[in-house]
Amino acid sequence: MGLFFIEWTTERCWFIQFFVSILICLNNGACFCFGIFSPYMKQKPFLYSQSQINLVATVGVILSYFSLPTGFLYDHKGPKIVLFVGTVLSLLGYLGLFLMFLNVDSPLLGTNVFVMCLFYGVVQFSATFYETGSLLTNLEAFSCYQGRVIVIQKTFMGLGSSIIVLNVYCYFFEYPLLQGSGPLFLFLLIYSLAVGVLGTIVLGIVEIY
Repeated sequence: MGLFFIEWTTERCWFIQFFVSILICLNNGACFCFGIFSPYMKQKPFLYSQSQINLVATVGVILSYFSLPTGFLYDHKGPKIVLFVGTVLSLLGYLGLFLMFLNVDSPLLGTNVFVMCLFYGVVQFSATFYETGSLLTNLEAFSCYQGRVIVIQKTFMGLGSSIIVLNVYCYFFEYPLLQGSGPLFLFLLIYSLAVGVLGTIVLGIVEIY
């Protein structure tokens, strides 16, 4: 008998680990949702030019592909540390963006484009930790089905952006209190933190049991 009187068989551990990895992939879908909140950067109080918006997007794209440190950390410390670092970075990035967009009349962290680049870049960089920690762990756990693991996780990563956009248009644009980028970043912060903590606890459970 295991935790909560559940018998943690290997198959059950595999399923839970893979399910949490899919939730993490859905979270990473937010990386492709720049177009949702970029129009707000052209409005007051930011009034960014198209070149400044392109700068923010470029910084995010570059950092989202800079995964060499995550692989190094995974090889030396394992998936739990990788996911923990990703969770911390995601929390800091989304918290910064939330505070910037929270009060459009007087942004708490100002409107400097380089500050925006910093927080957005941190969010994108955190996604590499989430992806490395979840994908490589499952490739080791499902060594006979590595191709299927990659296809499924990458598919849900692409679906994540569609699901986020659907929720934005169904809820955030429907109610006045939820309009704007502030509530969106708060939602992403809470979800990212939840799956990050869950992943840190669960991933690698196959090795334990």
